[in-house]
Amino acid sequence: MYSLDRLNRLVDGEPQREFNRFIGALAMSGGETALPAGTLAWTPTNPMAKRALLLAARTSGRFDGLA
Repeated sequence: MYSLDRLNRLVDGEPQREFNRFIGALAMSGGETALPAGTLAWTPTNPMAKRALLLAARTSGRFDGLA
């Protein structure tokens, strides 16, 4: 749950809704593969469009070690 909480802090708007649908589809699958291979949890956006958010996340220190 801690990792899920960290991911939820990084996405917002439509990517957040896509991510929630992805998690819901995983929960409904009951351990079976319900999603096609290569399905993304959310559609990546141009990082420059979220530059301020990414810089704030980096300087907060809460996301150290994610990647």
